[in-house]
Amino acid sequence: MSEEKVQKKTLQIPEEKLIALGINVEYLKEHDPATMQALENGRKTKLLSLTADFGGQKINTAAKVHLWEGVNGEVTPFIHTVRPMVNFKSLESKGQMFAPDEVTMLLDKKTGMLPYPLELNFSGKRVDCLIGVDFETNEIVFKPISNVFVPKAILGVDISQEQKDIVQHGGKILLTGLTPKDGDKYNAVVHYSFSKNNGDGGLAFKVPTPKLIQDVRLSEGKGGTLDRSVLSQNSEKSRDKSVSDIIAPVKIESKKVATPKVGRSK
Repeated sequence: MSEEKVQKKTLQIPEEKLIALGINVEYLKEHDPATMQALENGRKTKLLSLTADFGGQKINTAAKVHLWEGVNGEVTPFIHTVRPMVNFKSLESKGQMFAPDEVTMLLDKKTGMLPYPLELNFSGKRVDCLIGVDFETNEIVFKPISNVFVPKAILGVDISQEQKDIVQHGGKILLTGLTPKDGDKYNAVVHYSFSKNNGDGGLAFKVPTPKLIQDVRLSEGKGGTLDRSVLSQNSEKSRDKSVSDIIAPVKIESKKVATPKVGRSK
C-alpha cells in the first residue's frame, strides 16, 4: 500500500560534515539514493554507521541523521542516537508529562503513538503535536498537527476536510475503493504513524479489521478531536503521580543494530 508524498525544499548536503561523522558519502551517492533523498529533504535517514569522537577516542555507533537549515542558511547534521531506553522525561522542558496509561500506549509497538495531540511549549508558543516513539532509536518524537500532510486525494479517493482533521489529530479514517496504478481496488484504514519514513512519520494503510473499524467510528464520533479524557480512564489520578513513578518500571531492551554498508570514509 502506498501514500502520496509532499514536496519539500531540497537542502544542500554538507558533505564534509557528514564525512567527519564517518559517513561514506560517495557510497550513498552510488548505492543508496533513498538515504541521499532523505538528507536532501531534511528527513531522517535509516540507521547509519557513524564515528563519534569522545576526547580524541574514535567510537563506532549507529544513529539516524537529518539535516537542519539554520536562519543563516547553514545546513547542519542533527544526530539521533540509539538510546538504551525511552526517556519519558524528555518533553518536560516543553511542558508535558505522561500519565501511566499514556506510557503504555506509547510503548505499544503496534501503534507507538498517542491517538490524540498534546500541547507542547516552544519558547512560549503553544503548539498541538502528535507524539510517538521511534523504536529503532528509542526516541520520543513529535510532529505539529499543522505539519501532518494529508493530500486532497489518495489513490483516486477524495479526502474531506473532516477526514483530514481526523488524521491530523491522530485518528483513523476508512477509505474504500482505493485504486493503485497496478492492481485491484481495495479498502484501507488510514492514519498517521511514526513508523513511516524512518521515524519521521507519514500516512499508514492497514487492512480493515473489526478493531480498526471501531477506532474509525470513535474518531468520527469525536470529529477527530480526541483528547486525554476520551481514552484515559484514570487520567486525572495518573497525572498526579510523579514522572519518576511513571518511568521506573518502563524499560525496553536495547537492540543489536546491524552495521549498515555505509561505513566510515577512508
